[in-house]
Amino acid sequence: ESHIPMPQREMLVFDTFFTSSIVKLIPVVRLNATLNITFSDGDLSYTKSLLNISAQSNPLISTTISYQTSSSSSSSFPSPQFIDPTAGNTISGTYKVVVNASGTQVTLGVDDSVVGNMSYNATTGYWEYFLNTTAWLDGGHLLRAIATDGTNSAWTQISVTFQNGVGGNNAGFEAELRVVEGADYEFQLNNLRFADTGQLIQGADVTFKLYANSVNDANLLFTGTDVTDSNGFASTTYSGTLDPDATYYLVADVTYNSTLQSFVLQFSPSTGNQTGNFVIEKMEIKDTKDKDENGWVDEFKVKLKGLAWENGTKIEGATVTFRVYRDGGTLVSTSLSDTTDHHGNADVKFKYPDSLTQQIEEDITYYVEATVVYNGYSKTFTKYFSV
Repeated sequence: ESHIPMPQREMLVFDTFFTSSIVKLIPVVRLNATLNITFSDGDLSYTKSLLNISAQSNPLISTTISYQTSSSSSSSFPSPQFIDPTAGNTISGTYKVVVNASGTQVTLGVDDSVVGNMSYNATTGYWEYFLNTTAWLDGGHLLRAIATDGTNSAWTQISVTFQNGVGGNNAGFEAELRVVEGADYEFQLNNLRFADTGQLIQGADVTFKLYANSVNDANLLFTGTDVTDSNGFASTTYSGTLDPDATYYLVADVTYNSTLQSFVLQFSPSTGNQTGNFVIEKMEIKDTKDKDENGWVDEFKVKLKGLAWENGTKIEGATVTFRVYRDGGTLVSTSLSDTTDHHGNADVKFKYPDSLTQQIEEDITYYVEATVVYNGYSKTFTKYFSV
């Protein structure tokens, strides 16, 4: 189901047609062109501009196609403009997408999916969204901004690259960001680890920043630094006073091996409703099977139930990544992921030797880690078990 309004939707059909046509070029052909296509629904007309089109075809090598697209309305309502990133940029981690747009609402999309509504920053005059790029595979993606004032709408898209590799083998970082209230406020980054292996990261530089109302330099209240220990933990203390009726943003910029990734937590003090603080009803191990009848488990299901914010609102569409560890921290599985349904539930099935690297032995303690990622926020839940 497309989330793009008509007639802009018709413009997207052209992308598919144009691509499929170019790949039929005869061998060893190069093409450079500029092409404008206009579609009208009788009220408004929309123009698709293909700029700097280039294609090369050779059946002995490969067929490569590249083009930039932009779309705009011929009405007086202007198209959005991406400020950061711009076309061709490579981005990673939780990235602040910035758009200049008119209207009362701006929606951000990635490829063919709507991610969410952007927030207006009155200080800069731009629309912003913290995009967790680790929720998508590395490679090329389309960012799309759709602006509307309730009557008119316009949209534009750019091509960017998501890259979250570390040392060529890892897919970015994962961690849990917390605010601990007491006589002072302790800002914590917990369990910093590589996303693909689960290995904890020691020696990463962490810069904590506290903002009031929105993330921009004018609202910066505090900056603190620390270095992660052997448990992937870093923290700093803020001794100021915070308003329980206000909204704050805690940002942790993590740098390790020249790779920078940011984690963001939105919260209000003493309300128990921190936006980035997920809760679950329970996590359970079920449907265990011993196919070899040797007393060791070859297959089992893990289910995370009732993912919600602390105020009880269920979370649909969060990515949950499950991993199995033997007691002592040895990873004994690949990573399996699922997306929460409208009840906040997600489940996966581990099977030996497909997703389990070893059978689950009797009288040995194991644990499952379930890392939840949603709208740039993350948290890990742990379930211990034995058979």
